[in-house]
Amino acid sequence: MPAGGCEHHQPPLEGARRELREEAGLEAEHWLQVLDLIPSGSLTDEREIVFLAWRLTACERDPDPQEIIRTARVPFETVLQRVMRGEIRDAGTVAIVFAVDTLLRRGELPDEVARSLSRDGAR
Repeated sequence: MPAGGCEHHQPPLEGARRELREEAGLEAEHWLQVLDLIPSGSLTDEREIVFLAWRLTACERDPDPQEIIRTARVPFETVLQRVMRGEIRDAGTVAIVFAVDTLLRRGELPDEVARSLSRDGAR
């Protein structure tokens, strides 16, 4: 999942769009803010504002010079299983996967997104 920061004056969605473009070579037609986290409140005032993007189209990828990124498309159910087995342990990623799964189970995601996430027949 693309991740990164933005300047304090920059709207979080603008930063999310830039990161998706830079790291995955994708642009999205629709965005939904899913979480607003403070990952380590006792140590920093950093926030992680997490978006779900869909209706993706390819664009030119433009990673930062120091970034080496390998991309892969993985079905949501596979990612959820990997989180549950402890193979994915990054706190932000775990939180977004659980949040999206909860929204999916509650029927609170747009139908188009829910159908896409459920394509493998697991739900």
